[in-house]
This record gives sequence, structure tokens and C-alpha cells, in this order.
Amino acid sequence: MGTVADLGLADRPVLVLSPHLDDAWLSAAAVLQSVRCEVWTVFAGIPQPPRRTRWDEASGFADSSETMAARLEEDSRAFAGTGLIVRRLPYLDGAYADRAHRRRDLAAFRTELAEWLATNPTGVVVAPAGAGVHVQRAAWEILRERFRPSTPATDPDESASPPTDSGSPSGLRGRTVGAIRWAMHADYQRRRRKAQRAGMAANPDHLDVRDAVLELCTPGRTVVCFEDLPYLWHARGAREIARLARSRGLTAEAVELPVDVADKFRHVQAYASQLPALDERNRLSRRDEFAPTETYWLVTGGTP
Repeated sequence: MGTVADLGLADRPVLVLSPHLDDAWLSAAAVLQSVRCEVWTVFAGIPQPPRRTRWDEASGFADSSETMAARLEEDSRAFAGTGLIVRRLPYLDGAYADRAHRRRDLAAFRTELAEWLATNPTGVVVAPAGAGVHVQRAAWEILRERFRPSTPATDPDESASPPTDSGSPSGLRGRTVGAIRWAMHADYQRRRRKAQRAGMAANPDHLDVRDAVLELCTPGRTVVCFEDLPYLWHARGAREIARLARSRGLTAEAVELPVDVADKFRHVQAYASQLPALDERNRLSRRDEFAPTETYWLVTGGTP
């Protein structure tokens, strides 16, 4: 059994990155319980105009405005009285953002994170590992990762649409590029549907946050990755961490931290609107389903 000192978190600035309004307490409670840290929820923005997605429906809300208002209130209750420094960033959940908006959001997030790292040269960032069922990679993705290791592991073009006709040479080039993007998108979506039949797929928002952190923090900076709940119930994070270590030339050491289960359970119950949609077996509403430990990885790279 490890301690926060084993992760290099003792007596240093610590930033916990929660992709959504619930992930920190679901997956990094041991750190929140042991370290006076900052917690940033990355995708806490409210879409304008409001939108309606399947997640809003599954959570029992009419649209994104109702959903986000409820989730922000739940998050405030979850952190009330903890003394932790909490920020909720204005970037949109992937369910609400198109590709162009996501690019802008991630660029702005990277800028904010880079500023924190510059201000806190000894600081440690705690981010998702990317547990869950992963989409089987195509050959072109493996080649892209080999030559561009910071490329996000999400849909290559979720806004892609079938190419349109044009008689001009430039139109032909554009139509060819569009056809390639559309084919890549369709292939990714087919593989993602296949992965989801095996269990809960790794969340693309978690992967985007993690990859942004690894891009900025390595080499030369330590990153701590937490194993994502409830995704770990479908596929543990160790395999994904091993893949990252191989592809990026990193080392990763697993550390188990003890959790105050009663305290974690109490905080997680604040997110009442999300729990049924996150786990159809209702395990998140039963204290005896919560493990007494959480798994983290100490991820390190070479020297700058």
C-alpha cells in the first residue's frame, strides 16, 4: 500500500484535473482526502444556445442548460467544506462541442495549464489514465502515433461529412481530402461501436485531457494518472498506461492508495443526476461497491 509521498505529492503544489463535474471524487478521492490541492474541472462550460443530447435525456433533463445548472450545483455541494481550491473551466463537454470548438477549447486549456506549470515549477499534475474499453486502432493511427505521439486518440474528424461534387481542380483536391476524412471518420465510428459492445468505452474527454497533460509535462516533469471510475469496471487502466509508456518512451509505476470509503461515497452521492446514467447496475449508489483503494501511476519521462 502506497502513500501520496510515493507519488511525489507531499509538500508540492498539486493540480487535479477532473474532465467532468464528478471525475475528481469518483477517481481521485484518495488525493483529495490527503493533499491540499487545486481541482480544475476542464469541461464545465454551458453551451449557448442550449443543446439536447442523449446524455441530457439519460440524466432526466430537457437540455444542456438544465443539465449543466444541476451539475454545477452538485459539484458545489460535493466540495463544500473541503477547503480545496476549485476552478470550473468554461470549456464544453465533448457531447456539446463540434470539432472546431473542441480545437479552440483544447488550445485555450493548454495555455492555462502551461501557465500553471510555469508558475509552479515543482508542481505535479494529476490526470486521467484513460481506463475503459479502447477502440481498436487502425494501421494509419498506429503510424500517426509513431510519428506524432501527441496526436489525440479520439475521432479523427467527428464533423466529417460525405464529399460534395465540384468540377474545378481545387474542388477535386478538396473532394479527395473530404473523402479521406469521411472514410477515416466512418471507420473510427464503426470501430467505436464495436468497442462499446464489449463494455463502457474510454471517454474521449478524458483522453484529450490526459494527452494535453502528457504533451506539456514530459519530458522532465512528473505526471500522476488516476484510474477512471466507472470505466475501470469495464477495462482496467494498466494496459492503456503500458501502451502510453511504450509509444512515448515513458516509465510508469503503479501505486495503490487507501481511500476513506465512507467519505468518498458521501461526496460521490452529491452527483445524483449522473450516477444512474454512469452505471446501469446502480453500483455507484451502493457503498459496498466502492473499493478500499484507488490505483494511480507515477509517469515520468527523460530529462529535457
